[in-house]
Order: sequence, then structure tokens, then C-alpha cells
Amino acid sequence: MIGEISIRHRLKGENAFFVFKHFDGNFTSRYVNGLLENGLIRNCICGWVDFLKESYRAELYFVSPEPSGTNLPFTAENIDKLNQKDNG
Repeated sequence: MIGEISIRHRLKGENAFFVFKHFDGNFTSRYVNGLLENGLIRNCICGWVDFLKESYRAELYFVSPEPSGTNLPFTAENIDKLNQKDNG
């Protein structure tokens, strides 16, 4: 899936894919923020996909260290707030 998105939008760079039983916003925020803080990436598209039989849900986020209009800090708490808003 990550490879297909990258090819379609001509994105170049590293990618990773992790499998968890349930979404782990804490892991995601620590991993992405660690890469940004250490200068290993400049921007990141990250998220999660839950797929079971005919039902799926996808959440994708563009993360950048540079502030812009509506950016929230990329924390587990803010990710959870976005997920609750979408479920609510």
C-alpha cells in the first residue's frame, strides 16, 4: 500500500509499515517526531488503515516541523482527538 501511494504521487524516500492489533498513537507520534527531531526526514505522511472483510477505515496525516495555519503538534493526544472527532 505504501509503495503504491508513493509511485502514484511520485514520492521518494524511506518508508516503513508497522502492524499492530490496535492503533497506537503514542508509538506513531514518538517514531515520527524522533525522525523529524534527528533531521532524518523533513516531512512525513503517516497514518493507519484498519481493514476487515468489506469494511475499512484509513487515517492519513501530513507531518511537518514547520507551522502553518491549522497544524496541531503531532502528539498522541492530538491524534486521538482527530480519531474521536471522525468517529463521533
